[in-house]
Amino acid sequence: MILQKTHKQKGIALVMSLLIIIILVVVVNQLSYSSRVDVFVAENYHADLQNRYGLLATLDFAIAYLKIDQRKSSLEEEQKSSLENDGNTPPDRNNRGTRGDDPPFKNDNNGKNEDTASVSKNESYDCLTDLWAQGIQVVQEKNIEIASLPLELYQKKLSQPPDPENSKTMVYYTIVDENSKFDLLRFIQKPKKKEKKDSEKKEEGNKDSGEKENGEKPGEGDGKKEGEAPEKKKPLSTSDQFSLLVSAVQGKDAPLSGADFEKTVVKWMKSKEGKYKESFAKKIPIFSLKEILLAEKIDRAVLYGFQKKKKFIPGLANYLTVWSDGLVNINTASPIVLQSLSKKIDRKMAQVIVNYRNQVGENGEKRVFKSKAELKDKVLEPLKKQDPSLDIFDEISDLVTVRSSYFSLRAFAETGRLRKKIHAILFRKDKQVYKLYCEFED
Repeated sequence: MILQKTHKQKGIALVMSLLIIIILVVVVNQLSYSSRVDVFVAENYHADLQNRYGLLATLDFAIAYLKIDQRKSSLEEEQKSSLENDGNTPPDRNNRGTRGDDPPFKNDNNGKNEDTASVSKNESYDCLTDLWAQGIQVVQEKNIEIASLPLELYQKKLSQPPDPENSKTMVYYTIVDENSKFDLLRFIQKPKKKEKKDSEKKEEGNKDSGEKENGEKPGEGDGKKEGEAPEKKKPLSTSDQFSLLVSAVQGKDAPLSGADFEKTVVKWMKSKEGKYKESFAKKIPIFSLKEILLAEKIDRAVLYGFQKKKKFIPGLANYLTVWSDGLVNINTASPIVLQSLSKKIDRKMAQVIVNYRNQVGENGEKRVFKSKAELKDKVLEPLKKQDPSLDIFDEISDLVTVRSSYFSLRAFAETGRLRKKIHAILFRKDKQVYKLYCEFED
């Protein structure tokens, strides 16, 4: 009897020991899992923080590059104007321009005389050889590496998965000229009325007085008057330009025609009751292109492209912007955007313009258009001689520029398996750069 009780007690003790061991194993495993999760969360938080500060540092880099490029251009222009004035002309101390020992007086030209201001204004241009757009620039520190890439390489790098074994923060960024794209806000922007210059008004007054002295009424005589300039060709309407852009990008495979896209976007813009004031966008209906996806009939296929059978149809996103002054920079625009300026500009003619930009000049650098007149003299006039119907400069002159004010920064940072992106819009005016819009994306 006693032996039976002892065996029962030993069995119960064994079962209890097993239960305790199982409970301890579960508790230890749970604690171990919880600690691993905490470590994992801490590592992710640390990596995300590194990515965030890496992107903010990259934003500062982009702003600095834009400032340096602007100041470098201003310095070169000042030096050039100074050399031109250095000939045999002594400094005019009474006029107090930018020469002499006395400091220049403050005027509307920021301390420059009228001649110097006009030189700077005429010779200011932005192009793809500027510092902000150049090659691969790498900045290496102890735990971070920041690399500037051209847009195509940037998009290719973005499509690759991050390396989980890499503990160093890698940041890749690209700066894009927003003035190289079609501005969607032109759909709702009212065209500005051009004011006539005083000289033009004076000329008209002289013509009217001359007509009165000769006893002729306006409109009399044989057609055009002697020395009168031919009537300037009107540029394409915004709707026609956008239709040409859609046709050049997506052709017959476009999910939406240019007219339908415009109608949909304008309707949605008006529902937001946005306003577009002056050349500086203070209150606008759209802050980012991806907001257009909220509009009816517009999906990701329209903006970012889609696969049709074995052919990929590109989207419109790379050619559109909502941050611009409406003018297209002929030094940075792609052939497709150039085609949208006129019905007479086909793919071949647009490529001729781009090829001129890619040629190396006498100074060993790629050629640029320093003014709109150079586009006419260097490219359009030779083409016009071959084909007189290609007289398009007057038609596109009010649509193009060689100066850019709006730039977009796109960057992504990787630390281990984590990736974080940033999109920022920068506005450059004079020697200052302003951040207008900034958005982080995980």
